[in-house]
Amino acid sequence: MDHFVQKEMFQLRTNAQYKLTIVSLKSYYSKKKFVQSLNTCFLTLYFEDVVAYPNMLASHSLCLNETRIKNVNLN
Repeated sequence: MDHFVQKEMFQLRTNAQYKLTIVSLKSYYSKKKFVQSLNTCFLTLYFEDVVAYPNMLASHSLCLNETRIKNVNLN
């Protein structure tokens, strides 16, 4: 690994001051209406992740879309 990458990783682990950027929607719940949309391939594989994510469940309306892509190239 490059020396500069190692130095930057060390600084991020020791000196970096960063705040959590994911804000809970429940703090805005009474003030606004939230509609979230998630488009995924194979929604059934990711459904447990969607249910476990609190910001998805905090929305007023949730639109779940599943995209299926067919392989049209027969070669």
